[in-house]
Amino acid sequence: MNIFLQRTLGLCFWLTATSAAYAQEIPVSADTTQNFNGYALGKVLTPEGRTVRVYVPVSWEGFHKVLPFYDVPPDSRPRPATKFISVDKVKHMRVQGLYSETLYLNGKSERVLAPRLLDGPVELFTLSETNSIPIPIPIGGAAIAMLPGATYVNNRWYLRREGQPLVQVSRGKFKEQLVAYMHDAPDLAAKIIAGHPDYRYQDMIRIIQEYNSWLTTTSTAR
Repeated sequence: MNIFLQRTLGLCFWLTATSAAYAQEIPVSADTTQNFNGYALGKVLTPEGRTVRVYVPVSWEGFHKVLPFYDVPPDSRPRPATKFISVDKVKHMRVQGLYSETLYLNGKSERVLAPRLLDGPVELFTLSETNSIPIPIPIGGAAIAMLPGATYVNNRWYLRREGQPLVQVSRGKFKEQLVAYMHDAPDLAAKIIAGHPDYRYQDMIRIIQEYNSWLTTTSTAR
């Protein structure tokens, strides 16, 4: 099967799955604690306000563009096919205690269904993406070949404070953004400006945990 035909069939399958995504609902009495190779019964809220129960991945990494799911238990016989739906068809979902939400910036969808890693005065959401760094290899003359290299995980970080719009933290402007965001916590901001080893872009969970703790303590003391 050529690549064009594969992609065409894949697109047709995706469109079919999207249109019929919630055609079958799971009985309310179904077990929400059972795990099927990373999938579990979750509760999904659509943008229209409809609540449905389907089997979705238990993922702390999030989903970009599409969400895979099963509308019957994944261990059913005959084995069901994985279905896919656009994350824009999901407002938020809960599965085994994990809350994920489709994020919007300035009213526009990020096409990201992101798990909430931290709740509190400031919520922290993420999308983890695995990338590969290509390695150039000389093959004679001026020609080079690009070989797959080491993989690394890149996180997109999103912050939301109650009553304020969602903010995406840029890796390139990390210090500038967070110092402005945490202007009311000068000691924490100073650690970020100084480039402290535990207060870098990849340490966002630690930073927001500390900031939330500071906000809670300050609020209680008033």
